[in-house]
Amino acid sequence: MKELWEKIKTVYKKMLRIPAAAVAATLLIGITGILAYYTSSENHINAFVIGNITATVSGSGASATVRNSGNDSSFVRAYAADSYGNIADTLGSGWVYVSQSDSAVLGDYFYYTLPLASGAYTTALTNSNGNDIIVYVEAIQTCDASGNEYSGSSGWNSAWSSFLGS
Repeated sequence: MKELWEKIKTVYKKMLRIPAAAVAATLLIGITGILAYYTSSENHINAFVIGNITATVSGSGASATVRNSGNDSSFVRAYAADSYGNIADTLGSGWVYVSQSDSAVLGDYFYYTLPLASGAYTTALTNSNGNDIIVYVEAIQTCDASGNEYSGSSGWNSAWSSFLGS
């Protein structure tokens, strides 16, 4: 009887080893998979630098200019309202008007086409005489997300298009 009992114990021990080995193998495969996932995934650091750009309107009426009072160069755009006429017909040097029909994203704004250095002023927005103009200005950095300067005669367009997502 003792022999029979020893055989039964041996069989049970062998039978318990199989499920225990299966559980251990499953855990090992699972842990290995998790480690493989975390060690093979790439890390991307989303680094950016916040610039110091401040645009202020100087002067009034037809002689309104924009000053970059921040520390970084910028591209400037303005929304202007004139109750006496069409400002777009009398733009100052360096300014362009983009209509809504020309660009749904950039439209209805006046853009200064040159980079505006820290402390610098734009030319007057308009050459008209004595009209009261209400001006709202915005400014953005002159470089892209990688730190490369937008350049060329359409650098202002590329910068604003990128900023506004078009």
